[in-house]
Amino acid sequence: QALDSAIPSTERDVSLHFLPTAHALGRLEHFMAVAKGWTMGIARSVETIPSDLKRVRPTVIFSVPRIYENAYARIRLRMGRSGAWRRKIFEWAMSVGKQRLQEKKAQLGWRTALAFHCADRLIFSRVRAAFGGRLRLAISGGAPLSREIAEFFHAMGIFILEGYGLTETSTVSHANRPDRFKFGTVGLPLEGTRCQIAPDGEILLRGPHICK
Repeated sequence: QALDSAIPSTERDVSLHFLPTAHALGRLEHFMAVAKGWTMGIARSVETIPSDLKRVRPTVIFSVPRIYENAYARIRLRMGRSGAWRRKIFEWAMSVGKQRLQEKKAQLGWRTALAFHCADRLIFSRVRAAFGGRLRLAISGGAPLSREIAEFFHAMGIFILEGYGLTETSTVSHANRPDRFKFGTVGLPLEGTRCQIAPDGEILLRGPHICK
């Protein structure tokens, strides 16, 4: 309930499950699918995730950073092997994507909107198609996600929200919100969770979901 309050979803959402079923984040995905009535596809294996994403076309995915890191590395490697003209187009598109995010905080200018439309047709839509083409939200947990990678995908229209938690906190205690997020952080505590930092740096948590 606390996670749904922080990151809302509906029965129209579709997920592709590929985390191990013994992984606490994977279990949370199962709980959310049942509680919210998602349609859930099950990846055939780690190796088939790219093709399974295109088949299931999820709107939501739960993942550890490795999946995003691998995708980022493949895109960078492919661009590095491309010709100079294609690399320049890619760099221009990324600058437009980042400019659009900056302007959206105020008011998006028509020039940036038009440039982003072109960049989206040329570059970004192809990257999103690799994730199925309709991904509205990606969850990252289990390890720190590079801020550079989060901002990279956000500029393309792939929104990754990072959170924090342990098995002993019933998976999650903190999460960024769609309307309140900061890349490079794990976000605010969930509703009902109290958090303090001890003088020695230890994270102290209290709430109904903390294991006794």
